[in-house]
Amino acid sequence: MKEIQAKVAMVIDSSLLAFNAGSDRGVAEGDIVTLWQEVDIYDPDDPSKVLGGIKLGKLSLKVRHVQESLSVAYVTDPIESDEPVNILAAWQRRKRITSSTNESDVNKIYVKVGEEATIYHEDAPVSKS
Repeated sequence: MKEIQAKVAMVIDSSLLAFNAGSDRGVAEGDIVTLWQEVDIYDPDDPSKVLGGIKLGKLSLKVRHVQESLSVAYVTDPIESDEPVNILAAWQRRKRITSSTNESDVNKIYVKVGEEATIYHEDAPVSKS
């Protein structure tokens, strides 16, 4: 599996993101994308001291359109809910992208241009002749 590093180029709408990586870097339709969130870990004895940082998966997407230097992916993460899910409506029950930093709904994920992502491309199996 090939990992392709990319960044958010545009927030298209509440379910679509464009990335600055396309077929010229090996991206293909169906590839899986993880959008990352950087989190600092602070020292409990000295809250002004950062011990280090980690990257956490923030949102999962799937590539649906590819051009030479860009790709577009849609959100695949299901919403968090205690309600039973109707299988026929499950595709409508995905987390949404927001450009508002004031959003308190756990199912709306704040995304901005320039955020880091990894696109996972499954290499085609090698045929044995």
